[in-house]
Amino acid sequence: MANIILQAPAGVTQLYAADGNYYPVVGGVVSIPYLAYHPSYLSYGWNWANGVTGALGATGGVQGTSATGTTGLTGATGGVGLTGKAAGATGGVGATGLTGNAGTTGATGPGLPHFGP
Repeated sequence: MANIILQAPAGVTQLYAADGNYYPVVGGVVSIPYLAYHPSYLSYGWNWANGVTGALGATGGVQGTSATGTTGLTGATGGVGLTGKAAGATGGVGATGLTGNAGTTGATGPGLPHFGP
């Protein structure tokens, strides 16, 4: 089974583990067998030590393009627009037309009958 690596609290030089053995602290960390670990270590100031960063995994391949999705539903009809402005006021009375030209003078009428001397 793999070992557990813990970061020691400041000033600690060894760990008395749950298996009854002493393990030396080297460079601020201690490595103990899995079965020698007890959860109470974390409450006493011990912390999980950071291991080296793992290698980056391979990049996945490019996949094919999927099919086009279905067309969405038609939207609802919009509301009725507002009524336009009321009709304008009636226009004023037009100006009086010009007076026409005087008519022509009529013909001379027949003379009156003459009864006399």
